[in-house]
Amino acid sequence: MNPARTVSLILVLLMVPGSLAASWEAVRALTLDTRVLVRVPDRLAPRGERLVRGRFASADADSVTVRTEDSSLRSIPRNRVLLVKVRVPPRRRMVAWIATGAALSAFIVVAATHWNHIDSKKAAVGFSAAVTVPAIPIAFRLSRWKTLYHA
Repeated sequence: MNPARTVSLILVLLMVPGSLAASWEAVRALTLDTRVLVRVPDRLAPRGERLVRGRFASADADSVTVRTEDSSLRSIPRNRVLLVKVRVPPRRRMVAWIATGAALSAFIVVAATHWNHIDSKKAAVGFSAAVTVPAIPIAFRLSRWKTLYHA
């Protein structure tokens, strides 16, 4: 298998979970005080705030209400919501880290066994390290927040 294709496949698989967004019903089904992040368009955001961080208060068919860090309630109309994400608990993040580590280890083993010469094995290890180092922060960033709604 072509190493470039393998790298592309791994990066695509790392990006897919964040791009598979559920419907507005998932937002409405959130439990009270869940940590949320709501993104609104630049041109509609007051004082340039694109992200509203806080705890989920309520949602109906037309809006979502978030209790911000300063304990004020902020209601955002659904037609202004671009993205809703929820914080993933640390225990679930640990599972994501273990899966990421297993996938990257498997990639390193497969890449190293496809090269037969000693110099090529050194290149395979270097190539695998070059792929692993950027993949770790990507996996960490994707594992902290789960996308529930994407307009």
